[in-house]
Amino acid sequence: MPYGVVVRIDQGYLGWGVFFVAAGAIALAIGAGVVVDQRWWSFWPLLLVGAGIGLVLRKTAFEVIGGLIVAATFGVMVGGSLAGGFGGFSGIGDVGGIACDGGDGTAFADQSGTLGASASVDIQVDCGTLSLSTVPGSTWTVRGTDGDGLGPRISSSGDELEVQSTDGLASSSSWLIDLPTDPTLEVNLQLDAGSLQAAFVGARLREVDVEVNAGQARIDLTGVSDITSIDAGVNAGEVAVTLPSWPMTGRLEVNAGAVRLCAPPDVALRIETEGSVLSGTDLSEAGLVEEDGVWVTPGYDVAPVRIDLEVQANLGSIRLNPAEGCT
Repeated sequence: MPYGVVVRIDQGYLGWGVFFVAAGAIALAIGAGVVVDQRWWSFWPLLLVGAGIGLVLRKTAFEVIGGLIVAATFGVMVGGSLAGGFGGFSGIGDVGGIACDGGDGTAFADQSGTLGASASVDIQVDCGTLSLSTVPGSTWTVRGTDGDGLGPRISSSGDELEVQSTDGLASSSSWLIDLPTDPTLEVNLQLDAGSLQAAFVGARLREVDVEVNAGQARIDLTGVSDITSIDAGVNAGEVAVTLPSWPMTGRLEVNAGAVRLCAPPDVALRIETEGSVLSGTDLSEAGLVEEDGVWVTPGYDVAPVRIDLEVQANLGSIRLNPAEGCT
């Protein structure tokens, strides 16, 4: 009876294997000078091609081909971005921004109201652009354009303001929102494809919670009157945060994306990091030193203004005080 070797491939791990092989091969090729570095995230349309092939070949013996194309493409994008340096993930949010640039929409009627001494603000943007700023007093205002001129869904009371897209990804929108500086606010911002620019000059903030999915966000905390903490999550996107000269805490999590942090010279940082091997930070280059797995600004313990952050990166990059800034 002849003997042979039977090889079985666990398809549950096949995609991951292809991903790691593609990521490593591209990184090595760039390092050896065989491949010229470029904007690797521009290959993202191949993800759609792979998904389409998977649907066409669904329930056939070749269904796995679509998944392998997706895994290989994502591996090439990640490997090229990491090999290109910590800025490799910058620009991933361009995909959502290009698809949801606001365009020439129809203006909707301005809406406004007032908030009490303490209030929560929840804003959700699906495929659009949001410019958020502050004004003195207690009055908020929402204005802008969208596909049908009807405006977002708004619910408000003395202690709450909710602004939400009504048509999802079907039509892009462009909002301009003014928030008042007199109340103490808890602000929750969710961006699903598109771009967000928020400046909180003079604001009293209990907490800022930001979630970015396939988009770009710029959060400027310069000049806040008060702030306790920030919590930012990034999934296939990019967020830039300008920290204030104010003691605070925060948590940042990035999955397949990039985070840029800019801190004033008078601020001392303590950053606790955790993440996978497919992530990168430049904290040592930015002047921080590692102590028991935590990165700190020299003299942190005696600094007058201290900011304590927890950072987690998975397939992403965290950069501190990059040359291009955060605005």
